[in-house]
Amino acid sequence: MCSRNLIVLGTLSLSLPGSLWGEVPSATVEVSREVTAFVQQPQAPSRTSLKGIQKIYVEQIGRSLDQYITAELTRKFKGKVSVVLHAEDADAILIGAGRDYWGRMLWPGAVSLVDTNQRLVLWSSDVTGRYWRDIWRPDKVAERLVRDLRKALAEAEKGQ
Repeated sequence: MCSRNLIVLGTLSLSLPGSLWGEVPSATVEVSREVTAFVQQPQAPSRTSLKGIQKIYVEQIGRSLDQYITAELTRKFKGKVSVVLHAEDADAILIGAGRDYWGRMLWPGAVSLVDTNQRLVLWSSDVTGRYWRDIWRPDKVAERLVRDLRKALAEAEKGQ
């Protein structure tokens, strides 16, 4: 939906001194701006449960954890759930959160599976789990996260 409006911002009076410019009459100019507004309808979540998820897009997550998660997803799900390369092809998006004050990606504190509009969290898990020592083993972290996600997807399919 697109609408065009002409908005009058006000008037500007201009008066130049005669000694610098000669005899210049004062002028009044109407200042206006044409505004084009695109009204975007609010989007509802594309999905509200884990049930039926078959394609997951994995966003970049700090410390290359996304690569370990992608490998683990393809190994554990064996075709039941696939990893896609573009977010628009996915049923859900796996994101990691953990940025410092300047916006740099640090080790993520949590990993969440969200709907494709990124309006609803479908599943989330703490990255560190019980043991902080695992933070130095991204393969173990990815293994635990995918195991937890697999369990949550199985429970959703059962209808629990």
